[in-house]
Amino acid sequence: MPPSRPHPRRSRWTVPSVALILVLALTAGVSAWMERAVRARDLDWFRNAVESSEDRIHNRLANYVLVLYGARGLLAADHDVTSAEFHAYAEQLELQRRYPGIQGIGFAKRIPPGQAGALVQERLRDGLTGFRVWPDPAGGESHAIVFLEPLDRRNRAALGYDMSSEAERRRAMERARDTGEPAATGRVTLVQEIDAKKQSGFLIYLAVYAGGRTPETVAERRDRLLGFVYSPFRTGDLFRGIFGTETRPRIAFEVHDSPSTGTTSLMYASTPRGDPPGYRPRHVARRTLEIAGRPWTVDFRTRPAFDSTPSASLLWLVPITGLLLGGMLFVLLRVQVRAREEAERSEARLRFLARATGAIQRSLDPRSMLVAVAAEAVPRLGERCLADLVGPEGTLEPVADARAPGGALEVAPDPAPAGMRPRPGEAMARILDGGRAAVVLAADALRGREDDAPGGATARPEGAEWALVAPLVARGATLGVLTFLSPRPATASDLGLAEELASRAGLALDNARLYQDAQEANRRKDRFLAMLGHELRNPLAAIQYALRLLGRASDGDGGARGVIARQARQLARLVDDLLDVSRIDAGKITLRLSTVDLREVALSSWEAHRPTWESRGQRGAARVPDEPVWVEGDPARLEQVVSNLLDNAIKYTPPGGRIALDVSRAGTCAVLAVEDDGIGIAPEMLPRIFELFTQEERSVGRTQGGLGLGLALVRELVRMHGGEVVASSPGPDRGSRFEVRVPLAAPGGVRPAPEGIPARPARRRILIVEDQDDVRETLREVLEMEGHTVATAVDGPGGVDGARAFRPDVALVDIGLPGFDGLEVARRIRSGPVGRTCVLLALTGYGQPADRERALAAGFDGHLVKPVDPDALGEWIAGAGHSPEPGRHVAGPRAF
Repeated sequence: MPPSRPHPRRSRWTVPSVALILVLALTAGVSAWMERAVRARDLDWFRNAVESSEDRIHNRLANYVLVLYGARGLLAADHDVTSAEFHAYAEQLELQRRYPGIQGIGFAKRIPPGQAGALVQERLRDGLTGFRVWPDPAGGESHAIVFLEPLDRRNRAALGYDMSSEAERRRAMERARDTGEPAATGRVTLVQEIDAKKQSGFLIYLAVYAGGRTPETVAERRDRLLGFVYSPFRTGDLFRGIFGTETRPRIAFEVHDSPSTGTTSLMYASTPRGDPPGYRPRHVARRTLEIAGRPWTVDFRTRPAFDSTPSASLLWLVPITGLLLGGMLFVLLRVQVRAREEAERSEARLRFLARATGAIQRSLDPRSMLVAVAAEAVPRLGERCLADLVGPEGTLEPVADARAPGGALEVAPDPAPAGMRPRPGEAMARILDGGRAAVVLAADALRGREDDAPGGATARPEGAEWALVAPLVARGATLGVLTFLSPRPATASDLGLAEELASRAGLALDNARLYQDAQEANRRKDRFLAMLGHELRNPLAAIQYALRLLGRASDGDGGARGVIARQARQLARLVDDLLDVSRIDAGKITLRLSTVDLREVALSSWEAHRPTWESRGQRGAARVPDEPVWVEGDPARLEQVVSNLLDNAIKYTPPGGRIALDVSRAGTCAVLAVEDDGIGIAPEMLPRIFELFTQEERSVGRTQGGLGLGLALVRELVRMHGGEVVASSPGPDRGSRFEVRVPLAAPGGVRPAPEGIPARPARRRILIVEDQDDVRETLREVLEMEGHTVATAVDGPGGVDGARAFRPDVALVDIGLPGFDGLEVARRIRSGPVGRTCVLLALTGYGQPADRERALAAGFDGHLVKPVDPDALGEWIAGAGHSPEPGRHVAGPRAF
């Protein structure tokens, strides 16, 4: 039987059918796979867009917070910044160009109750025409806007506005005050919204404290608060500044000022016109951002433009172009890989910038900041990073050399003299002058350096042929430079990343330098005041000792000797007041508290001033209760308060006038009042009478004189005792009254004042170590007149030799001596046998608290500030015979 032949119809249809089935199956499978891939890619794109938008919002606001820190450094360093100075500072920041979307930067000053009128007058004098505090603070504490730049028509409308008058702003300000950190408000309507069409807005506050540093405790922060630097934001302008404008945005977002969403919390919507009815977004996401301590909820969603992307239309071409499936698959895979790589690069870039920004913000020291940046940048931008500061003459100051692999980091030692620093080569100099990052050959970038690395190693590693140079620019000046070395030239992405890093580091470096300049200015002021006190007190001491030698003249205190004595006391008091005001302002005065009878303090000062007002033909009356009036205070500082008030009354009361001192109780307070019938105070001066350097001009001749320090010092000392002082006057030529109120001491809480050293009429062997001839010789004669045996020395070595040979009971040693200073004299005397029995007293013109601490640490038993009253000095010398063990540290008497 012959074999059967295949059926012709079956053979014609089987292969095409199978092929068709396979093609259709493959096409269906590829179509399904492509749909999933497209959706996954779109989801990745959407997530990357969400993360990028989130980071752009967060990083932009973080940069704005850096601007607030810079402004805080300016205001904390100088409490008397004028409108012109603040305008100049803001103008240098170039807010509109560098920080698009920010409405401005301002300062709201803390105004104690009743001081709003004084602030208005101050601002008017500063050139702010029409300035007023609004709404009316009604006698409470307020925080009025005194500076706001740029001063356009919107910001001008906000000047004088009391921030604390509105609850939302007040809550944010209290959070910023108590934490010391930036604090944002919730959704508010800015007072700048003066047009019919208004935007929602918010503000970020940063507290400014007296002394520049953030106090440790909440109570100290509240007490030392000066005000707030802040920035207002119109949300529409802010987000347009961050994201710009798009004709067909593919994603939309809404920002809500709460963890939940709703119309009441909506701050900004990117597409106010909405989407077509019935449109359901393909992807949605919700993110929570913390902006200056306040949570924001941001809802993201896709828009119709997202659905109309070319990737969606590709799905319709797959069944028609099955034969091109391989090529289309290749293209799609390539697109997907590229999208994912770009997303990973973007994420890595943002993480890198976040880490670098954190490193920048951890220090206000320029060198430490650059070391941290260099360590963070390797190996992301190169195998090695050289960090340099640029000197005023264009020289480079090497700071750090970070290398990879291994993360080795070398930090440069202290800066070399300017003449020994490397000068940049031509290529580097061109980049520094231009202020823009560039890629050059490594040899060109390093030309001009004799020793390129801090540790002395060769700066260019083997194979590193290219350099990416990124100058650190702020306010038009190049402050430093980062040089990244690599075997390959940097890409455009690397160049952009380096420029962004350099921009952030340049701004932070500029802020750090501003802060250091402010700190240095404060240190120079302290050194000047210390030297001023020293230079003034030495001649005053010589005058006082010379007066003691002259003895009491026959015409009494009203004669020439009395005039010299009174004027010397007045000059010494002015020096003490000036230095005390400075120390209080810097927070360097501490009270030595004990339970004090206010009657005794008042009467002691009254009797000390009796010769003065009697010599002027004035009448006086003192009224005190029969029972003690106990208060918790520093006796010396309370006597200083009474003395300044009596000086003020005597000075401004004509001959024949009346001066009265009154001590009483009022509830839980002790009341001390000084009243006179002198020239009085004009009503417009009463709110400002306790301000520093404030005086009413009575005549061209200024016959009453004075520096305007006494009453300012009185107010601060009374505040330190927990009290208050008020002034009242019926008007010019009708007298005035100053009333001090301090809390009464708690019953049973009596703490006696430290006992002084008892005086004993004994003759001592005394060594004087003093390089000022007049001071040394007049003091020697005064002590010899009292019966003591005195030896002298004019420098440090002579003082030590004199102590060994003379073996004194008491040594009076000046601190500022030739050879070596008085501190070294004390150390050497204490180390020998004489130091076990000798009482060492520092007799010096340096009167700062730190000077006293150094003297006691060196071995002195007491620290006496020139000029010391001879009677008070006599008490110290008399007590030397029963002094405790050497090194007992006791505070000396104040200057007379």
